[in-house]
Amino acid sequence: MSNKNHFQEVFHKLEKNGFETKSILTWSFFFYSKSKPNLQQVIAELNGFDYFTEISKIEDEFRLIATKSEILTYEKLEKRNKAFSELGEFCDVKFDGWEVSK
Repeated sequence: MSNKNHFQEVFHKLEKNGFETKSILTWSFFFYSKSKPNLQQVIAELNGFDYFTEISKIEDEFRLIATKSEILTYEKLEKRNKAFSELGEFCDVKFDGWEVSK
């Protein structure tokens, strides 16, 4: 399954579960690292893009949640995932996906 088909299917499932994907939703993206400064570098890279960010300690590592309320299409979500994977590599952290809420 191509990434495009994957994200189309994800949006179809969201719609079946009552999400109005053409409306503003709250998207949260997750990054993990044993190094808090590396996650702070991610925050610096996101500066100016209107994300609410929060770092917390989870067992032996740190978690960064970057949250933004906006309308995303499946194409934009696919691009965002690719960009955040690359950002994770650049900052030496693990990008570990996303979740969405109404």
